Amino acid sequence: MLNPDYHLLLNICYGPWIPKIQKDVWRRAYAKFQSIGDIRKLEDEDISNLDLRFSWQRERIKKMRDYLRKESISFRDFLTRLKGLNGIEMRDKFREIMGGSSTKVYSTFIRDFMEKDDVFPIDSRVYSMRNKLGLPKDEKIMIKLCRDLEISPSLFEGFLYRFKEEFCDKNKYAECPIRDECWCSKIEKYCCKI
Repeated sequence: MLNPDYHLLLNICYGPWIPKIQKDVWRRAYAKFQSIGDIRKLEDEDISNLDLRFSWQRERIKKMRDYLRKESISFRDFLTRLKGLNGIEMRDKFREIMGGSSTKVYSTFIRDFMEKDDVFPIDSRVYSMRNKLGLPKDEKIMIKLCRDLEISPSLFEGFLYRFKEEFCDKNKYAECPIRDECWCSKIEKYCCKI
């Protein structure tokens, strides 16, 4: 099994940047983290030296480190404790410990590392597409809607992400397969720019 500490750091490193910058941030952070390899062993200075661009990234790592130290458990042991929970319950536990207004980092980790299909990571692309299509804003409602329609929530979230990236962001409105469902397509000059 992969080292979950690395995987959590990877998810925290992926901020709101283009993929090249995300990978550069990860490479620098990973190079500095691999000699330590355990979130519990990170000191404040180590976290500062990870070259993370946003304070929220450093704060979330510190909060998880502090929680693990307080509980005297490894991050892998923490994940073992969560095994019986569904994805949303896991996400809520991460948020309780690490804080933050966005749950994308937690939901992505749970989807990719814990292999849970009942989370719906929402970033700016998914948020934008969800709004354009008039879909519910609540992650739990989106999951229920997907389940009722027998669609994988994480697969549907991935479609929204890719539609925004491949069609909206590249001004390929006429080629977009969901053009007719997108409310903003009715206002051609503003389509996919909102």
